[in-house]
Amino acid sequence: MLKKQKILALIPARGLSKSIKKKNLLKIKNKSLIQRMYLSLRRSKYIDKIVCSSEDKKIINHCKKIDLDYIKRPLYLSQDNSDIFFTAKHCFKFFQKKGLNFDILILAQPTSPFVETKVVNNVIKTLVNDSKLKSCQTVHKTPHNYHYFNTRVMSKNGELNFKFLKYRRGNPNKQKKPITYNFGNLVACKVESLLKDKDFFCTPSKGIIINKFSSFDLDGKEDLKIVRKYNL
Repeated sequence: MLKKQKILALIPARGLSKSIKKKNLLKIKNKSLIQRMYLSLRRSKYIDKIVCSSEDKKIINHCKKIDLDYIKRPLYLSQDNSDIFFTAKHCFKFFQKKGLNFDILILAQPTSPFVETKVVNNVIKTLVNDSKLKSCQTVHKTPHNYHYFNTRVMSKNGELNFKFLKYRRGNPNKQKKPITYNFGNLVACKVESLLKDKDFFCTPSKGIIINKFSSFDLDGKEDLKIVRKYNL
């Protein structure tokens, strides 16, 4: 049986994205990225509150339209170099003024549009039922061609070299390389640990393995091409 914890899911959605204008409002199968994330979170029976944090009027109006609670984020927390930790802290203070406190925070980036509710539940249950854990995150196995042993660095004149050449020499093929993982699409952390460490990935942390498709993150224009093909 799941231990009772007050759980908040935060959907951070800036309107000042430079890579793709208003990317959080882009639609996949007639639903915005924000809405897709919201629906996946809403289907979980464990989450007590879901809120979107944004500085953008269009995003806030969209939240109203889909019945998603929102917090008006200050502009100084909405810049390219703004630390998402302080957005979470701003969110906590907002709810504390209303007499609401939470034990666990789920950071749910809307640019990960293929989050499944069963995975959300798995992350929550894993974190709640292990008192030693401070966070739990989804991960996917690093594809061989993206393994850090294969990382190249380029000089100003275009010359390429392996960054980790001495490690690669002893592990030339994928069978010999150590298995590594990349971040998936969700992280949940205990609020007390987050505020202390100022890090969503506070340790000890456990990984929930998901597939590469589920971990898709819409970041730049190349990713937008993939989304457009998916919408066909």
